[in-house]
Amino acid sequence: MKPFLVLSFLVFPTLVFAQDVVHEAPVPRRHAIENDLAVGFMAGFDYMFPYLHYQRAVSDRFAIGLQPTFSSGGGFATLQFSFYPTVLVRGPYVSAGAGVLTLSAKVAAAGYANLGWRIAIAKALRLSASVGGLTSLGLAPQFAMTVSYLF
Repeated sequence: MKPFLVLSFLVFPTLVFAQDVVHEAPVPRRHAIENDLAVGFMAGFDYMFPYLHYQRAVSDRFAIGLQPTFSSGGGFATLQFSFYPTVLVRGPYVSAGAGVLTLSAKVAAAGYANLGWRIAIAKALRLSASVGGLTSLGLAPQFAMTVSYLF
């Protein structure tokens, strides 16, 4: 019986201290990067478009953005959603967008989805590459490459 009393006496103050720490309010995490401005290109088997891309962080893992794409024969403007499973604007990501595609004076609704990877090339610069598909009336493979400035 004495070992139990001694053990209880030694463990009890530790449990009380650990319990107090567990019940403290968690400190909310704040992502340091709010905005991402990128230039790049997307290409498929029969097209290549330069584009400008802006996205803003809405949480530690999600961003929402706008992506106008330009060419001599038309363009593509989308509202984009991105998910970063590890760290915002670094590492793997999934993005999807929907918008309007104009080619040869024809206008159609279009969408795309990409799976990509971003690496840091400087403190506020990222390089990304992604593969996916662009759809309007059919599915077209897509490759994209961007350089981003974070602020």
